[in-house]
Amino acid sequence: YRSYRCAYLHTLDQWEWLDPLNTFIFFLTPNIVVIVTTIWLLVYANKMKGLHKQAVITMLSVSLVFCISYAPIGFYLVAEKWIIEAAGENKHKDFFYVQLYRYATLVKFLNNSTNQ
Repeated sequence: YRSYRCAYLHTLDQWEWLDPLNTFIFFLTPNIVVIVTTIWLLVYANKMKGLHKQAVITMLSVSLVFCISYAPIGFYLVAEKWIIEAAGENKHKDFFYVQLYRYATLVKFLNNSTNQ
C-alpha cells in the first residue's frame, strides 16, 4: 500500500535527529498558519460588523478538520524511524508499520470530504 518515495541513506549522524525535525516542522507549520489565520479572521470580522454564529462554527470546523486530518500522518512520519527499528525484519507484518501508515494516510482525505 505504501507509495513510492525517495529514501536516501544518510551518512551523517546529524540526520538522525534532523530528518524527524524537518518532518515535524513541515507538518506543524501549515497547522499553525491555519490556526493563526482563523483566529485573525474571527477577530477582524468581529470588529467590522460582528459575527454570526454560523460563520464562527464554519470557520472553526474547517480549521479544526484540517488540523485533525494532517496530525496522524505528521506524527507517523516523525516517528517512522523508530517504528521501522522496532518492527525489525518483519516490518511488513507489523501493525504500526503497515496499518498505522495506511490509516494516517487515509485520514488526510477527511479534510477534502468535509469541505465539499
